[in-house]
Amino acid sequence: MECTSLADLDTSLTTGKLKIQLTELAAIPRAAVVVEEGYSRVFTVDHVRPSVVADGITECQIRFPTVPIVFCETRKLAQEWTYRFLAAAQVGLAEEMIGDLAYEPSKRRLRAPVDVGRWAFANDIVVSGRVKVP
Repeated sequence: MECTSLADLDTSLTTGKLKIQLTELAAIPRAAVVVEEGYSRVFTVDHVRPSVVADGITECQIRFPTVPIVFCETRKLAQEWTYRFLAAAQVGLAEEMIGDLAYEPSKRRLRAPVDVGRWAFANDIVVSGRVKVP
């Protein structure tokens, strides 16, 4: 999981560093890049032509389809998305470890205990108290 600002994304994209990072992230079973800004802000950058940034992001998504680049308008939304992503990744990993038992319709679906909230708190990630992850 990589969290970044739009300015960092622009710099990484124009220097080629983003492709190196995405190559490394693509080797991980579940990874994502979370940008703490809305996608529409890509078209307001002034140090690079906005079309260069937009085209670069699109190229990266095509080249690295297993690593989504997610735009969240605020840091709080980025943290919320990250929290949910990590919880879903933990459940998915547990299901893979269990194997076919997790997908047998005749048996109750097995799930690993998800304690992402405690992990988020321990890592100083602010998450809404109303969030419930199954």
